[in-house]
Amino acid sequence: AVRDTGFALTDEEYTLGVCGIARVVRIDGVAVGALAVALPKLRQTAEARAQIMDRLAAACAAIDAGA
Repeated sequence: AVRDTGFALTDEEYTLGVCGIARVVRIDGVAVGALAVALPKLRQTAEARAQIMDRLAAACAAIDAGA
C-alpha cells in the first residue's frame, strides 16, 4: 500500500504493456504533488524497479529540502 511504502505502483492497469512507479512530493510535510516514471512492462525488472524507487525517493527528498 502507498501509505506503507510511500510508492504507488501500476501494472498495466491503464495501458497494456506499460507499468508505472510514483512517489508523493512533500514540502514541509504537506503533499504538493508527485513524481512518476512510466516504463514498458518488459523493462520493469526487480532491479530496474528498485533503482527507479531509489531515484524517485532522492528527487522527492531534494525537492522537500529546497534543492
